[in-house]
Amino acid sequence: MHQFNPDETFEVAKHLVTREGEGNRRSAVSRAYYAVFLLARDLAEIEDRSADVHQRTLQHYMSLGEKQIAKDLRFLRDCRNEADYSTRRFFTRRERDEAMRRSRLVRAALKMLAGRLDYWQAATC
Repeated sequence: MHQFNPDETFEVAKHLVTREGEGNRRSAVSRAYYAVFLLARDLAEIEDRSADVHQRTLQHYMSLGEKQIAKDLRFLRDCRNEADYSTRRFFTRRERDEAMRRSRLVRAALKMLAGRLDYWQAATC
């Protein structure tokens, strides 16, 4: 069975960055969040699909001591909520670029963590 790769969502975000317009800036922020959220949730092996899955995922990384990952997930979720629901203001390129920067950092940190977890699991077998 084919599994969806959240990196594809980040590729969509990168494409949207190249496009002008408010909708593209907002959509890039939303995709940047979901690219890392899906990766974080899957790495944490959280199967929950309820509304609180975002908070549960963040708490998982706090419990591992990965405070920066949790902090950046919170920042990106807040940005995503603003981008998706707040229609009374415009999103700036700077806000979009900061969301993209943090998404890149979280993706890298999650991939490094996944490598450490794989190593630890292999070492304990």
